[in-house]
Amino acid sequence: MKNLAALAVALGVIVSAGAARAADIPIVGKKLVIVDKLVAASRAKAVFVAKDAGITKGSGTDESQISAQLDVSYDSAAGAFLAPQGPNWLVNKDTVAKYVNKLAPSGGATKVSVIKPTKLVKLVARSLGDTPIDISSAPTSAILAVYTVVNGAETNRLCTEFTTCTHKLIAGGTGYKLSCKNGALAACPIVSSSTTSTSSSTSTTETTSTTSSTSTTETTSTTSSTSTTETTSTTSSTSSSTSTSTSTSTSTTSTSTSTSSTTSSSTSSSTSSSTSTSSSTSSSTSTSTSTSTTSSTTTSTLAGPAFPPTGGTVTTVFGGAASAGDLGGRSVAFSSFSPSSWTSLYWGPSSSALPRAGLNGALTALAFSGISGTTATWQSNVTWTNPGPGAPGPHSVPVRMVITISGLGGTPWSLATSVSGLDPGPGAGIGAVVANFPTAVNFTANVEFLADIPTDGSGFIPLNTVPQGTGGNTLSSYTGAFYSVP
Repeated sequence: MKNLAALAVALGVIVSAGAARAADIPIVGKKLVIVDKLVAASRAKAVFVAKDAGITKGSGTDESQISAQLDVSYDSAAGAFLAPQGPNWLVNKDTVAKYVNKLAPSGGATKVSVIKPTKLVKLVARSLGDTPIDISSAPTSAILAVYTVVNGAETNRLCTEFTTCTHKLIAGGTGYKLSCKNGALAACPIVSSSTTSTSSSTSTTETTSTTSSTSTTETTSTTSSTSTTETTSTTSSTSSSTSTSTSTSTSTTSTSTSTSSTTSSSTSSSTSSSTSTSSSTSSSTSTSTSTSTTSSTTTSTLAGPAFPPTGGTVTTVFGGAASAGDLGGRSVAFSSFSPSSWTSLYWGPSSSALPRAGLNGALTALAFSGISGTTATWQSNVTWTNPGPGAPGPHSVPVRMVITISGLGGTPWSLATSVSGLDPGPGAGIGAVVANFPTAVNFTANVEFLADIPTDGSGFIPLNTVPQGTGGNTLSSYTGAFYSVP
């Protein structure tokens, strides 16, 4: 039987594990049953069972150093069932660890929890949880179950999801029963308890300009001009002419005397006095003071990877095939974003759980390959052994994950490295994202895992249709997440 591929949605922000050893392990759940009869009978119970070769409790064998917790979540409902460290852990050895609280729900919700490495994990509770889960609403998405074991310095999270579930009213309509079976491998969600990976860019610009100008001009001009012209002209002319003429003739004696005297005196006096005084005073004072202060502070911090997006909520509905490795792939529809407007809102792979797949019982990371129109592709080669006719191999087989987006136009994808503050930043290594801002709209992502084996000549086929000699060797894992600024 092939293990079903998981399409999980990231729930929080990635943490660092410090010096402790930790592992996230997808497992196959067998059943999950939660019954609420609190109104009619003051009783409730929960049962979780998983059987998978990947189950582990860690290597520790000290009963005083082990604890466990089962987290169950779907839609907006979530609850936790605790098996805390202490005397109720009766056994912790290589083959089994067991917790028993006979007084449950007094002293805690969990009555029994058993871990058998490589075989089984089981928890039975007598309430709706130490953090009670509300199952009054039927699930509209996959139910995620995460069983966490802390054993000394080791932390292991065993993760599965259930998509085959029934929900019904019981106890005369006063109670509820949620029953799930045939769980699938699930990528473990991201928790938010230690180190948040974010990229922050803050730019502050402040400019103050003051200009003061004072100008005073004063001009006094005095011109005095005195001009005196006096001309005296005296002309004195005396002309004296005496002429005596004596003419003697025999018969006549004539004497003539003529005297002429002329005196001319001319005096001209001209005085011109001109005084001109011009006084011009011009006083101009101009004072101009201009003060301009501009203060601009811009903070752009992409938070993530997270689900729901940090600072908001979103509704998700799963559809399509039961597994992303089946024909047609698995889809998830995002709707009812709150708030409806975002500074930045991106969706794509979680940087803490990059796409992985395998054909030999081990998961191999898939490298980002490229974007084209509404699709983005991640691809790597994995090892496959042919159980049928022909060369047995092992063969190196191309395996790819293809995500197709609808609802965001014809070219919704952007390279993560082209988004400021994303890669490098909280989305380092994810390859590509889709943008959904400033107004967030509903969109759907379809995830398919495909393989191109050399024996059929059919090109890429659904991953879960690749022939396997034994069950459980076909694996795939994808975790989606948001990167946002509200």
